[in-house]
Amino acid sequence: MHISKSRLLFVNIFVSASIFFSCSIPQTETQTGVSPILLNRYIAEVELGMEQVSNNPFLAIEYFNRAIEHDLNLPHAFIFRGIAWFSLDMYANAIMDFDLALEADWQSGSMDFSLWLQDFAEMRAYLRWFRAKAGMEILQTIDKKEIETYILAWGEIYIDLDLAERHAGITGNRELIKEITKTRHLFHTVK
Repeated sequence: MHISKSRLLFVNIFVSASIFFSCSIPQTETQTGVSPILLNRYIAEVELGMEQVSNNPFLAIEYFNRAIEHDLNLPHAFIFRGIAWFSLDMYANAIMDFDLALEADWQSGSMDFSLWLQDFAEMRAYLRWFRAKAGMEILQTIDKKEIETYILAWGEIYIDLDLAERHAGITGNRELIKEITKTRHLFHTVK
């Protein structure tokens, strides 16, 4: 049985995020500044979403949306919603949620996030790389006479490859860096 690299990455990310959630969710009002009732609703929505990520990602996204509506400025729901988007190969949405998670209040829990953020960088590198590869396929279908559309698409791919390379450099994943470099060389032959 062959498991794709992206599916294996998804499983790794999901397990890592589940451990992160169980270790970092704030348990008291003093850690978040919100009422225990609201915090419990948030936790319940995130847990319901976590149960659905593999089976029904769209339902999971609905649960995470409800958790986010509580506006507690916590990263968990954004991370898991990003994972759900990733499982649907909707990389732009996944990247946006991971960016929102990075902007959230990482100090509200009791865990040191520095190691988890390093794993997060690898995940973001893969997402940017997948998105760049998909963009290159689309770029080949754009009529070069539509110069504005072509330039915008080219620019997005360039940015995705640049960010993928930076994130991969943080992790030190040589195999990923090598694959991104190959994709960058191929990209320069497309234009």
